[in-house]
Amino acid sequence: MNLDLPPAPSFSISSASSSPCAPTCPATSASSKSTARVDLTQFDAFISSAREGLRKPDPRIYLRACQCLGVPPAQCLFMDDSLDNVRAAQQTGMQALHWPDHATGWRAFQDWQTSVDE
Repeated sequence: MNLDLPPAPSFSISSASSSPCAPTCPATSASSKSTARVDLTQFDAFISSAREGLRKPDPRIYLRACQCLGVPPAQCLFMDDSLDNVRAAQQTGMQALHWPDHATGWRAFQDWQTSVDE
């Protein structure tokens, strides 16, 4: 599997399938002004805390993203810079990676990707 990810995929939830084009869904509490700088058409779904009335680490926001993607939590990969959010995603059954900075997160993602491909 080879996913083309943005440099800082904080708050991304994507299907952990072996498909080279796994569906993706950012889940963010960022303001609409901040998200206006992101091309949301590159994602299959988009979860906004303001629209959903939920914020990470509330487990319901992770489950909502799964619902939007049409996949169960076990088939999702969540990446975030907040360890609390990573742990909450894991509690829903998602695979999750801590992304504290670009280098560490990218290394963790590559390790995860290798383990999925084996």
